[in-house]
Amino acid sequence: MPESTDELKKRFLKKRVVVVAADPTLARFQGRMGTVKGVTFNRRILVQFDGEDRSWYDLPPEVLNIADAVPEDPVANQPRTASQ
Repeated sequence: MPESTDELKKRFLKKRVVVVAADPTLARFQGRMGTVKGVTFNRRILVQFDGEDRSWYDLPPEVLNIADAVPEDPVANQPRTASQ
């Protein structure tokens, strides 16, 4: 049986992850790194990827690997200016 939302939260929430998707529909995320922001009731993981695109994407947990000792996203740590 698939993991419950609570189990997924314990495993993924606030962790750095990298996408390893063999599915062609997820190819655009392949190799991207981001931070887990939440878990939906449909048991999908909400990930905010590093870089300019700060959107959140819901992905299946099977395509995510938790990254070990990965530095924080430098773009997320920059102060926002009035034009952003």
